[in-house]
Amino acid sequence: MRQNIHCFEYFLHFLLLLTSEKNNTTDKYYERGRTFISIDRDKAFKYFQAAYELYSETGNSKGQANALHWLGVTYRAESEWDKSIEYEQRAYEIYSKLNHKEGMGETIHNIGYCYYYLEKYKEAIPYFEKSIEIHKLGVMYRLIDSLFNLASSYKNLGNYSESIEHFKKCLEMDLEEGEKDAQARDLLELADSYKGLEEFTSSLKYYQQSYELYKELDYDFRQSEILEKIETILDSLKGEKELSKELNEEITKAKDLITQ
Repeated sequence: MRQNIHCFEYFLHFLLLLTSEKNNTTDKYYERGRTFISIDRDKAFKYFQAAYELYSETGNSKGQANALHWLGVTYRAESEWDKSIEYEQRAYEIYSKLNHKEGMGETIHNIGYCYYYLEKYKEAIPYFEKSIEIHKLGVMYRLIDSLFNLASSYKNLGNYSESIEHFKKCLEMDLEEGEKDAQARDLLELADSYKGLEEFTSSLKYYQQSYELYKELDYDFRQSEILEKIETILDSLKGEKELSKELNEEITKAKDLITQ
């Protein structure tokens, strides 16, 4: 009887060692996949797939979700949007069962991102909205990223009132974070959105603010882009007689900027 107990204990010990070794191997495959994603995506695919299969064998649900997520990221890097959506959705289902908020937020955001680049903006919006809800108590940069992509989706649909609301939230957060590059981007998007509404006073104001920030950041190509947009507005207003005092003031400032 004692000998049988010792044999059973040895067998359990052997199983633990085997499982531990397999987990170590799986983690190595996973990490190698993340290393190769920017170097050799074919290898990245193979490592993530191998990791997923081994995580499945050992019943590691979080590992399975991580591997599926990174397979989705790799497909996204290859612009294979539908494949990326498929793997991110599978990862999201597992993360949801585990109530893994960070994983849920990442996968939902990436699904929205894929729909955005497929120019399916209406489909992208609910995913960005869900990502925002998940990230409100989490990572700030991802919250801002989701807000910005949501605003951009509304802008591309011509819903400028909604895009302005969300770009303003992005700007507020980027001001808190001190991210000048992002602030300049937000101001430019606000200017474009106001231009879409033909609210030229606000549009010119935001273009000029964005220009000054890009000038500080030494982004010449952005400065040139903004000057062209300002000139387009000024050309469209030529011959207009009944302009508000505020708009005339912004026009004067804009002309001064162009002639600098």
